[in-house]
Amino acid sequence: MFLTLSAEDLPLNVPFDQTIRIAKATGFGAVDLPMSELFAGPADPSADLVREKLEAAGLRAGGWWLPVEFREDEDKYQAGMRLLPRAASLARGLDSPWCVTWIWPFSDDLDFDSNMRLHVSRLGPVAAQLRDFGIQFGLEFVGPRTLRAGHKHEFISTLPQTLDLIETLGFDNLGVLLDCWQWYTSGGTVADLDALEGDQIVYAHINDAPLGRDVSAQIDEERMLPGATGVIDIENFLKALNRHDFNGPVSVEPYNAELTALEPIERARRARGSAETVFTRAGIAIA
Repeated sequence: MFLTLSAEDLPLNVPFDQTIRIAKATGFGAVDLPMSELFAGPADPSADLVREKLEAAGLRAGGWWLPVEFREDEDKYQAGMRLLPRAASLARGLDSPWCVTWIWPFSDDLDFDSNMRLHVSRLGPVAAQLRDFGIQFGLEFVGPRTLRAGHKHEFISTLPQTLDLIETLGFDNLGVLLDCWQWYTSGGTVADLDALEGDQIVYAHINDAPLGRDVSAQIDEERMLPGATGVIDIENFLKALNRHDFNGPVSVEPYNAELTALEPIERARRARGSAETVFTRAGIAIA
């Protein structure tokens, strides 16, 4: 596995060229591809030109978030589906076969079965297109109970439920984005991770949880840098990924006001340092 700088996950809120400079300056070996930014101009980006920028900084491409809004109305979904083959072609040209998305763990309109049918009908065509380009597609469940509270219908919020969706979809390029925060808040165990097939892990997020708060009270937008508190068993999480010979991207995804107040380069530097610390504790070399 290798560490990638995801400007969206930190978040840095800077252009891609600046993300590249920050990644180089802070010791990252890869950067995620911001597809929405890259395809925002009048012409599609050139894989050769993007590769030149990355190679000049000594970087490789990491993963990328799915540029298809499948959770909202049909027009937005279809617009994203028109963009998807262009994004997948760019990713293939940059040796980035890791596309990921996340799933809302609730709905105020659809019961569980109806929501499952919607996800199958919309994510199936996504998985099929990505498969044609040799792209893996990772689905992230969202675990905190506090995020589901107050909503009419619960939906997928655990690893087993995500695997059920993957089985229903039935595409061999489907897997999971494993976020140790979502794993912890959903009540996941190391045994759950060990039960996965190695090729089911597409991407990973690492972070930590605040002290003094029960797991049932954890809030999705209040996370710490990995290893900051030791609330999440990040070392055994990483060891489980390593036992599967996971060789995909790992990004740091904390959300807290103190970190967000820092300059982007300092934010990235702290993220890189925290990742190095937890990888070292787990006895795993970080690329």
